[in-house]
Amino acid sequence: MLFRSGLLIETNLQNLPSGEHGFHIHENPDCNAQADENGNIMPALAAGGHFDPQKTGHHLGPHGNGHKGDLPALNVTTSGTADSKFYAPNLTVAEIKNRSIIIHAGGDNYQDKPLPLGGGGKRIACGIIK
Repeated sequence: MLFRSGLLIETNLQNLPSGEHGFHIHENPDCNAQADENGNIMPALAAGGHFDPQKTGHHLGPHGNGHKGDLPALNVTTSGTADSKFYAPNLTVAEIKNRSIIIHAGGDNYQDKPLPLGGGGKRIACGIIK
């Protein structure tokens, strides 16, 4: 398959809870836990928000004109694996270097309603992109 622009992302993941999960590039190359505005310690909060260099403030999915860090939802099998290929048309390798990639507990509807950031919820896995 020939793409004029964008990025092909391949996953080979194990030991995840089965089902659909939000999957995003986040701003910072840091997977440390931090306290949120209420003082609750949250996993990988140091990764910051979704990568949104144009400061759109919109969560519109991987083919929309919102956060560039929005990726297609990650589907994990009942055996806890996710071997997938994703096309991210709005990203380049240079843009995602020194950022993080996050898997969220829940799915992602690419809207901010009824829950913020697609309803993905807490961060359950994090990696640094080098």
